[in-house]
Amino acid sequence: MPILDDLEREVPNFREVILEIKRRLALVLESKDPLELDPILLLGPAGIGKTHFGRQVASILGTGFSFTSLASATAGWILSGASSQWRGARAGK
Repeated sequence: MPILDDLEREVPNFREVILEIKRRLALVLESKDPLELDPILLLGPAGIGKTHFGRQVASILGTGFSFTSLASATAGWILSGASSQWRGARAGK
């Protein structure tokens, strides 16, 4: 996909992730199966373009985008969810 090549030039910090997406897309084109991507957790210092990259990939693939800032999080249940035994338990992202 040429648009992914453009994105790779725009955000070279995410080359490895883009290459994985390209691999998955190549398999889909060969097999005619639906595209399935595992959730992607982007880690890194502020200002390297994580949010921009996520939004661009979601736009290119025509999917939704969910942003969860973990900068001040004190527990992992935001991602994984809390046990149903706890009062007010909810599913994770």
